[in-house]
Amino acid sequence: MKKLVIIVVMLIVMVSLLAGCGSGGDSDYEVLEIGERFFITQVENILLNAGRYMGRTIRYEGIFTSFDWAAADETFDFVMRFMMGCCSEEPIGFRVYLDDIEPPPNDTWVEVTGELDRIDGALMLRVISMTEPAERGAELVFS
Repeated sequence: MKKLVIIVVMLIVMVSLLAGCGSGGDSDYEVLEIGERFFITQVENILLNAGRYMGRTIRYEGIFTSFDWAAADETFDFVMRFMMGCCSEEPIGFRVYLDDIEPPPNDTWVEVTGELDRIDGALMLRVISMTEPAERGAELVFS
């Protein structure tokens, strides 16, 4: 559990650093579907070019994970999958802002739809809907 918390905190730092990249976006696009194939490529492209995707509606599937960070007195919610890092599996996905949506239990496979936004300075997906698909997809992705 401690290792997961460290990895998730590192992901938060990475997303925060990359959030300032890119320039203004256009929200008049259809829903951007992130599929299982090229999941890593698509998520990294959004993180690296966040300005182009601000306000865009994004939909993807992943594992819902929530944890309390005592140092910040805050709860962090993510929908993510795992990719192979240099030494172990590392999370990849987005921090999600649930607003009035009830969070599912940890490790629930969900389909999330939301708009990319910056909330309190952090890049997040402002959730519009979150559902539980009938089948669980691949937790570990390779491209």
